[in-house]
Amino acid sequence: MLSICSAICPNLSGIHRCFFGVQRLGGRGGAETAKCHWVREELNLHANIEMIHALQPEVKRLYLLLDNSKSSQSYWERLQKQLEAPSRSGIEVIRLSNVSFTQLIDKVRGMDEDEAVFYVSFTRDNRNEFRRFSEVIAAVAQESAVPMYVSSSFMLGTGAVGGVMIDGEQQGFTQGSMMMNWLENGVMEPVRDSADFFALDASVIAQKGIDASKMTDVVLINSPKSWWSRYGEQVKLATLIIGVLGGIILFLSLNLAKLRRSRPR
Repeated sequence: MLSICSAICPNLSGIHRCFFGVQRLGGRGGAETAKCHWVREELNLHANIEMIHALQPEVKRLYLLLDNSKSSQSYWERLQKQLEAPSRSGIEVIRLSNVSFTQLIDKVRGMDEDEAVFYVSFTRDNRNEFRRFSEVIAAVAQESAVPMYVSSSFMLGTGAVGGVMIDGEQQGFTQGSMMMNWLENGVMEPVRDSADFFALDASVIAQKGIDASKMTDVVLINSPKSWWSRYGEQVKLATLIIGVLGGIILFLSLNLAKLRRSRPR
């Protein structure tokens, strides 16, 4: 992605460009990229760890589900750099990779209360068997003795608790906001470090007994619907129908009374 952006920039001289979906910015710089702007898209492991610690203070070990594929290995190298910075939570991060799908399920079934699972990317096991990410997430969430967290919005609704979300729509919205700021004010920051947001599945945290009442700025999905949110449209429609029919009845009643008064006695 970065190489493509770097190749495009020199060919658009004098025009400000804003890219999103960039994971690494190493090597960026120079006059040819002075008018290039970026929205970073990368898993913020520390932010997720801090969120997990806030939701589950008892957690001491966090298992990252990250297989042995080439892309996952590159991902792991970047995450290790993040882990070089100390975390206030004291949670130990352990990569779970060199296992079969059967061994993976057995592992999460036997986890203790002071452990949690974080799905990063695990679609191919050590036997080279492939499964879709949604299938793996759903199986782990169903069988795991502890809560499972994720970092991409499209992974929500599969049984995971939630996490600090990377979201394509939010990335695009952030990119658009930066461009609008440039058009209106002539200012655009070189790099927007993150467009992430907190999101939790209300039905899952209720099922797992997790208290999220102290969390702020959280997007909740699958929240229990109020009576009005479930039946409000029907009530509005019924009220409209009753109002119309009532008006018709009143109109006919008045006309009937008028006819009766006009009859000769």
